[in-house]
Amino acid sequence: MDFDDKEWSNFYEKGLTYVRSSGMPSNNIKRFLRTLGLPVNAKQELLEDAYGLRNLIRVNIPPIVLYDRNYFFKHERGIGHAVVLVDQTQEMFVSIDPSFEPKYIHKLPKTDFEEAWKLKGNATIIIYPKGYMIEERETPSTTLMNFVEKGGRT
Repeated sequence: MDFDDKEWSNFYEKGLTYVRSSGMPSNNIKRFLRTLGLPVNAKQELLEDAYGLRNLIRVNIPPIVLYDRNYFFKHERGIGHAVVLVDQTQEMFVSIDPSFEPKYIHKLPKTDFEEAWKLKGNATIIIYPKGYMIEERETPSTTLMNFVEKGGRT
């Protein structure tokens, strides 16, 4: 997809105007998406851990995460900052962060990022196509004794 193509110009301008006037708080994302007329849903989740982030990236749903950027850089508590995670390596999350214009793409070391993300409750905004169902899954709870008694099967 070529985001520099002329067809994206109106979409970009409309979105930029909205973000500038609203400050784009996370609770305003659904209204923003309706303004753009996109066939997508959005929900905010407090994920249990980074495993959920890795799964979203793996299925091409880039999560918007809220983390403590002051803590990430200086180990001092601060306000939340949102970025979009678009890829990952063994040691890093790759993010898009418009606040670092013109260099939008940044690699965030996973260990440091996860600490800073946890300070904001592992808050994550998930935007996904309408009609796509995000299933809540729970890890089945079983005791070690049940596991051993069943011969290593759950």
